[in-house]
Amino acid sequence: MKHKVLSVAVTEFRRIFIDPRMLTVGMLLVFIYNIVITELLLRADKTGFPLNIAESFVAVGSSGMLVMFLPSVFMILISDFPDMGPHLMYSVHRTGRLAWLFGKLLAALFSAAAYVLGMLAACCLMTASKGFLGFEWSETVTKYSSMFPEDRFTLMSEYLPSNLYNQMSFPYALLHTVLLLILYLFLLSLVIMFFRICGMKTAGIAASFGVIAAGVLTTAIRTKAMWAFPMANTITWLHYDTALREPVKPMYQSYIYFAALIAVGIIANIIAVKKNNINTMEAE
Repeated sequence: MKHKVLSVAVTEFRRIFIDPRMLTVGMLLVFIYNIVITELLLRADKTGFPLNIAESFVAVGSSGMLVMFLPSVFMILISDFPDMGPHLMYSVHRTGRLAWLFGKLLAALFSAAAYVLGMLAACCLMTASKGFLGFEWSETVTKYSSMFPEDRFTLMSEYLPSNLYNQMSFPYALLHTVLLLILYLFLLSLVIMFFRICGMKTAGIAASFGVIAAGVLTTAIRTKAMWAFPMANTITWLHYDTALREPVKPMYQSYIYFAALIAVGIIANIIAVKKNNINTMEAE
């Protein structure tokens, strides 16, 4: 059983990451460089202090705009997940329905983790010339607003706001950013997978982008409804008040939120794979 699950997962994972659609990741990295990296490098030059090179990824994961683009590009990569091509009947017969499903779920988790960690590595490489890798916030981030108060309300100050570096140590900020993004992407994968198994691929993609869009809208206007969507739960600094030590929303509640929705998503997929005759489905 374990061997079958792993075999399905590796095959699906390989298929996703050798697809020509990976070119969209390169386009996203160019966008990240122009929006985030160049501004951080400029700030390092202005202050004369080095950056913690992983701060660039925390900035990416704290940006409402980029937390919209990150899952959107990931959705492009997995838009035909899980693979249900002509070999489907043989694959399901050889592995069994549940082993096939759990292999696909594992592939989705692997893909989400590889995508997020790949983004982290790319951000570190793009800022390596002006920084260090350590366990503390750089003085470029913590002192920039006091040195240049006229830039206090720029986009970069919103990506790395004071309620992030004053309320949370850097290792925790980085860890939460990585884990919450992985959970967000995995949850979206479950949505796409459920609709795909039910023979409604287009509806699954539409539903996933609908979740992303609703999160962007509610987070932009800072309504309490934003906590009903994954986006707000993914952005670490939204959990903290600007001045008070008391959190706006305890971080553990966001992990409970994702755990509950992911559990529902997995159960829904198990029910779907048992009820639908996936052996006879054709690629859409």
